Amino acid sequence: MQRCACIGVSLLKQSRGHEIICASRFEFFSCGKRVEPPKRPRSGMIYKCPRRFSTRIGFNRRRTMGPSDGTASVPRSTTEHDSLISSASTYEYEPLTAGDSIRLLSLKPGKDQERLQISFAEHRIPSENEAAVSAVNYQAISYTWHPESGGEEYDTVSCDGKEIRVTKNLADLLYRIRTNCDKELWIDQLCINQGDAREKEQQIPLMRQVYQQGQQVVLWLGEENQGTRKAFDMIRILHGLFCSMRDRGEPYPSPAHLHSDDHQSRYGLPGVTSSEWWPFMELLGRNVFQRLWIVQEIVLGPRVEVRCGSHTITFEELGNAAVFLYHTGWITHLQEAYIRSHAERYVKPLLVDMVDIVEDIGRVDFIASLYNRRLHFQAGETESLEQLLGSLRRCKTSRYFLHDKIYALLGLVAASSLGRIPAALLPSYGKPYTEVFRDATRYLLEKGSLGILSHVEDMSLREESFTLPSWVPNFDVFQRSTILGLQNNATAMGYIAGGQEEVMCHFDDPDVLELDAYKVDDVLLTGPAYETQSQEQFLEESARLVDLFQPYPTGEAMVDAFWKTLIANSDTVSADPVPDEWRRHFAGFCMQSAVEIRLQNEMDRLRAEGALSGDIDVSAILSERLLTIEGDHKNCVLLIRTEKHTIPIAPFTMQPWAPGLYNVFTLGMLSTGSVLPQYLAENNSSLYRKAMQEMCYFRRVFTTASKGYIGIGPPSLEREDGVFVLRGGRVPFILRKIRGNEFRVVGECYVHGVMYGEMFEARGLEWTRIRIGHGTARRTVT
Repeated sequence: MQRCACIGVSLLKQSRGHEIICASRFEFFSCGKRVEPPKRPRSGMIYKCPRRFSTRIGFNRRRTMGPSDGTASVPRSTTEHDSLISSASTYEYEPLTAGDSIRLLSLKPGKDQERLQISFAEHRIPSENEAAVSAVNYQAISYTWHPESGGEEYDTVSCDGKEIRVTKNLADLLYRIRTNCDKELWIDQLCINQGDAREKEQQIPLMRQVYQQGQQVVLWLGEENQGTRKAFDMIRILHGLFCSMRDRGEPYPSPAHLHSDDHQSRYGLPGVTSSEWWPFMELLGRNVFQRLWIVQEIVLGPRVEVRCGSHTITFEELGNAAVFLYHTGWITHLQEAYIRSHAERYVKPLLVDMVDIVEDIGRVDFIASLYNRRLHFQAGETESLEQLLGSLRRCKTSRYFLHDKIYALLGLVAASSLGRIPAALLPSYGKPYTEVFRDATRYLLEKGSLGILSHVEDMSLREESFTLPSWVPNFDVFQRSTILGLQNNATAMGYIAGGQEEVMCHFDDPDVLELDAYKVDDVLLTGPAYETQSQEQFLEESARLVDLFQPYPTGEAMVDAFWKTLIANSDTVSADPVPDEWRRHFAGFCMQSAVEIRLQNEMDRLRAEGALSGDIDVSAILSERLLTIEGDHKNCVLLIRTEKHTIPIAPFTMQPWAPGLYNVFTLGMLSTGSVLPQYLAENNSSLYRKAMQEMCYFRRVFTTASKGYIGIGPPSLEREDGVFVLRGGRVPFILRKIRGNEFRVVGECYVHGVMYGEMFEARGLEWTRIRIGHGTARRTVT
């Protein structure tokens, strides 16, 4: 149950979260970077973590940390520190007497800088059939072990005349909440003997009751800084806006309102580029908001107080503020404005994709989803382990205790399992984390769902030497593409590619999955992976794969199969296949993409000619160079507006620069009458662009060899890989043959004409038993 301290760095928006790994891999994790203490003295011991292993009280549980914006206390002098260490004896825990018992901590009264004093008392957790409310009123703490500085400083507390070392961030909290009377608390760092692995394993299954039965949960964000008060004031303003609009039934304001002149007078908020937003953005960027452990702690708590230094708000206020910013779309503009104003902090060679860094600034999406998850839980709605793993995979735990990717969710799993944690998921830190991942995956498969196979990340994200079987996701790596087979997504989009038959899995070897499969076809052609290139270029190069003169296996036009494939035949809202009116949205997007490609080509030429500097009227040059209206398709015109010119462009003239889009648009759509020129003005190309982004990112388009299907699949798919439907599976999969009937998983895919059980309409379909094991990244067919 480890949450350690190291510096977290997110490099890719839809990729695994990379971190700078700390130097020591023992119980105490040191980032090897000295953190200069501020100048506020306080009694008590604070010292840097030693590199060598401690055999007494270990700190085996907390979350990785990141950049500094907090304050800290000054340690005593080295001489005084050493004398205190040598004169104090270390507290030794007494074993708990029962499996359903916990320790509660009593924080003793104290003033200002007086030493922290605590005591422990053992309490039994009431069972499901006993009193719903514990006889003891206590507060459960949700926090990170170490401060925002990322350093590893420690303080001590006194317990029965002996010393217990605690992290600086926890000591800060204890000083803040200490009053003139005893305060009962549950804090994992102190109430669990961190040096006893067996006790930790016994205590984790009790986390649900611990957080549910307390008086409240305190979410500690860390010490305050000079901007904290402004940040909390902003949260209250946003919360008030959310409540007033909700109560009056008003729609959310659009992003345009954020840029309007009357924005401040209408909403009482500063402009989007105002530095008054920065303390708020930085508060929501604190590392506690990317930790996996806090999810169950916040969801389960009867009441949640958010505290930063001396400032407090309710989690409802924070949640409503986040929901407001998320649904208005304002957060994206605020993130971009923040990054522009702090460019020197983020623009670094070889490190930066600006869109990716945005995610670590003001984590509104995480807070909004956490708040909604809490509301649904309070309404009696629970989530399966598969759903939790899919939606929370980006959240972080310690790199050295990756078991917690599963164990940190067990409180919510128990809530959906009538209070019981399945035996296959019970904590065991003695097992390698790869076995924990494998056993959790096998548990879900044996429950009758193949959905967890869709969570397997692309082979490019797995190390060659990795010991996980290919059918087991590495839950420490974020699945960068939208998971089509995720329970919520597949149900919403109506996918039943493998039919509604019972899933039949076998495990004669714990690392080898045996199941029934039907081979649809082999991969023939593959387009580029949509990752670093523009959407327009991805669309153009993918369009070149399509043979518009060939009939599609479903009987529909090839061009219709193509545009539906790019959005997985879904409008992302309803369970029905995408309506035909989206054909116009696609046509509009094709035109815009062709124009973008042509404009970029001309801009590159101007740049090469040195015409992008000085007082040269670039729009006038473009107006002269770009072709204008002519031909029979004169209604198919886009107007490019600049400050001085309006440039009409006929996209059908773009053949030299975008031949793929030219063919799709003119030969596939206009010439067949599937889209008429006079109706193109009714398109919503941005709607199609957004849907394609969601479904195609970190995927590539492919065609199949003998049957001519079109699909989108993982970046690592190759020619001659097999396209399979698995018995009872929601979506098809790309499998790579190793030898005989042995395969490895490459990844899930969308294949147009296969997603709704069409394979079962053909007579004579026979299942074949296949084996999926480790395999290799490279093809080794014999």
